[in-house]
Amino acid sequence: CSEPFSRLAVNKVVPKFGRLKTWTRSYIDLDQNRLSQPVLIGFIEFKGFEGGLIHKLGPSWKNPKIGSKVSAVFVSKKQRHKNILDIKYFDRPSSP
Repeated sequence: CSEPFSRLAVNKVVPKFGRLKTWTRSYIDLDQNRLSQPVLIGFIEFKGFEGGLIHKLGPSWKNPKIGSKVSAVFVSKKQRHKNILDIKYFDRPSSP
């Protein structure tokens, strides 16, 4: 949000599918340690929304294509905390 800790004025439902706007491969974790396996990070846009989400891409991606359709893969309902980490990663959609 543009103003930290401001109250949301409108709630909107995010579409089931998004599009990969750009991506990168990271060899360093958040603590600046070298990873044994790189992770793919993507910027996901959703129709009808300004901006998007930055999040991990799933293990099925080797060389993602910009513009690819993606969908969120969630942790189990018991593991959810109502935050961005409820999404494990974004992957290729299993349905059209």
